[in-house]
Amino acid sequence: MNEQVEDSNNRYTVYHGTEQEFDDFNYKFIKEDGLFGYGFYFSQSIEVSKEEGGNNIYKCLIFDKKSNILDFRKNAEITYKILNLINKGLVSINKEPLGNNLGGYSTDQVYNYFLKPMFSSDKELSFFLLKCGIKGIKNSNNYNSLNFTVFDKNDITILKLMENQNN
Repeated sequence: MNEQVEDSNNRYTVYHGTEQEFDDFNYKFIKEDGLFGYGFYFSQSIEVSKEEGGNNIYKCLIFDKKSNILDFRKNAEITYKILNLINKGLVSINKEPLGNNLGGYSTDQVYNYFLKPMFSSDKELSFFLLKCGIKGIKNSNNYNSLNFTVFDKNDITILKLMENQNN
């Protein structure tokens, strides 16, 4: 694994905790259904990464901050741009679009109450969203930092395996 300098593309710097050591993220280690979709989980907090994943902490870069991301932070409403991408995707697979009148619903509510019932699993839903141009999910945690679910491993650059964070 080559250590890289952070790029200038305005990407998120995040951490991934695990008990394993690896050179590349692998889909076979993802749980079928996760709290925030099917994908690779990251945090801007080393503490959250350690608590949720393990003592081996990977420092990574993930998608550009201007990427299309579902925002699950408290009361974050779904944007017209994201809703439009989802509706176009639903039509392309012969499903009823959500419409444009979802004002007052949080992104989390749209995901869990409107989208999730249309798909057989979080994995199917996450791949659908990725196909629509939505790269992942952003949510908050108790450490006043952000957590992310990244759907596509190609949106992840490992910078380095940090010192084992075992205290």
